[in-house]
This record gives sequence, C-alpha cells and structure tokens, in this order.
Amino acid sequence: MVEIGEKIVAKCNNNPLAIKVLGSLLYGQDIRKWRCFEESGLAEIHNDENTIMFVLKLSYHNLPSSLKSCFSYCAVFPKDFCIKRMMLIDLWMAQGYIKPLDGCQSIEDAAEKHFSILLQRRFFQDVKKDEYNNVVSVKIHDLMHDVALEVGGKEIQFWSFEAKIIGDKIRHLSSFSGIYQKSLLLREFPHDFSKLIQLRHLDVSNCFKLTSMPLGMDKLTSLKVLTEFLVGKKSLCHRQCDDELKNLGTFTNLTGSI
Repeated sequence: MVEIGEKIVAKCNNNPLAIKVLGSLLYGQDIRKWRCFEESGLAEIHNDENTIMFVLKLSYHNLPSSLKSCFSYCAVFPKDFCIKRMMLIDLWMAQGYIKPLDGCQSIEDAAEKHFSILLQRRFFQDVKKDEYNNVVSVKIHDLMHDVALEVGGKEIQFWSFEAKIIGDKIRHLSSFSGIYQKSLLLREFPHDFSKLIQLRHLDVSNCFKLTSMPLGMDKLTSLKVLTEFLVGKKSLCHRQCDDELKNLGTFTNLTGSI
C-alpha cells in the first residue's frame, strides 16, 4: 500500500488539497481500491483549477446519495462563510436529507454521523472547536464550494432586492448576506402552523417581535428542541395563556433547555 500510495501522491504534484482529498477517499479501503486508483490512468494533477476540480468531483461522486445531498446543500452559504455545525445539521434534517445508517439510530445521531464523515473526507476545513473539543463551526474550501454549486446550484438562488424572479426548479432561496432585514421579521406564526406534526426543531431565539405561540401547538408532539416559549402579554386572555403554558406537558421528547 505504501508503494501504491507513493505513486498516487506523485500524480498529485504536491498539491495539498488533492492529496488530502484522495487520502481521505482511500482511507480504510482495501488494496484493490488503491490499485484501481493507481492503474486507472489518473492524469497528473497540476496546480490549475481544472485538474484539481476533477479530483474533488471524484471524491463527491464516491459519496452515498444522502451525503451527496448534504454536501451540495452547502452551496446555499457564500464562500468563506463560517458555518455553525448545529445550524447545518438542523437544516439537513429539515430538508429530509438524513437517512439512519442502522435501524435503531435516531435522525439526530445519523445527522451527526453524516457531518463527521464529510469532515473526515476533507469536505470541510478551518474547523473551530470549543473547550470540550466539540466542533463548533467549519468552512468550505473555495474549490469545494465550486463543486457544491455545480452539482446543486440549479436548485439554489441567491436572494437580493434586484432578483425578483424565482426559477421553476429553485428549491432553496439563500439570503446569507449578513444584512439584517427588519421588514422580514418571521411577528406571528401562520394560522395552520400546527399541521407540522413532524416538526422536530423550533428555533425562535431571534424572533424578538413574536407576540404569541401558534394555536394548537399541543399537536407538535415530535418536538425535540424548543428554544423559547412565549406565554403571552397582559393584553391577551389569561385563560388562553394558561392553556398555552399547559401545552408544554405534551412535549415529552424535548431535550436541552428552554
């Protein structure tokens, strides 16, 4: 394996990103996989983007389908954006990308595993950790971002005041511009919000103008994360407030703090 590996590295022409990506791709594979790479006639990789992109795409195409979806979704973030791990995982779960790797694995555990695999495969970089050695945030290499945009860009549109037309194939509207739009402040919930009976995470931590929780909230029994619960103001009916507060008793799956 050392001899085969040295030949593959030589073809990478000392390009660090290419070496890391191919190394992570072959990590844990048997010698047949290594020999296949050596004998596949992989062209020498020079420092121009076209040949590097070939290697990055090769690594992408060797991912399982659920991991492909998770990675391509990262194109919704702009280049050099600091991506919070928990935010990314929550978005993956909300999109329905996560598939449990075994029968008894929860969606949350499977999402963490998906993140770990992409991190190990070098799709992420600039990893920041907390004092407990837990990953807090990551970034994506510019060329990796180009790959994500190429494979998933047809479903993504970057929102701006000028772009008022949304294409028919667009599934994700990205507005990670760092601009705080007060006019867009998410004041009350839609009247039929309680129909989201499979909702697992409800983050209202930045909804400063929220006036009340949604009616029929006791139907959201799948909730695992609820960042805040607004009881109500004096102008609201006390009976309605009491009923809303009692709804917390139906959330038996809640974890963390509120």
